[in-house]
Amino acid sequence: MSGITVLSANPGLEITLVDLYGRSMAVRRAWSDRWRDADEVATETCADDPDLVVIGSDIRQEQVLAIVEALHRSFPTTTVLCLVADLDVEYSMQLLRQGSRDVIVEKGPSEEFRAEIDPVIRTARDRSGDAGPRANRFRRVITVISPKGGTGKTTVSTNLA
Repeated sequence: MSGITVLSANPGLEITLVDLYGRSMAVRRAWSDRWRDADEVATETCADDPDLVVIGSDIRQEQVLAIVEALHRSFPTTTVLCLVADLDVEYSMQLLRQGSRDVIVEKGPSEEFRAEIDPVIRTARDRSGDAGPRANRFRRVITVISPKGGTGKTTVSTNLA
């Protein structure tokens, strides 16, 4: 798993997640007061290709709804977890409909809070198809070229694909 990106102006949320998961995965916070729209927030938040984006409870509800939608549209394999100060069923349902995986009441570092986040992290790993570090994934690109026409490049390329 590549890690967790925390979308919050509050550095305390990042510290909480580092306390809970710091040794097992990377945790970084992304925040800027200069972002213009939800698409820009989604792009900046997913710059490091996180498997999980945690949105803090300090962001206004209408902003969170737009950000969750932009994340779901632009980065469908990234799992989104929204934290709220107080559980509001109607708002939670809107977040889930927009693409959030879960909505959890934000708490300090505790085993109860970790127990609520762990299933979301397992889902993030499953969605990304990541059973281990990304470096272990095997990928390769094969290029078929020839300076002369009629040598069978298309046939070889089609059969390789």
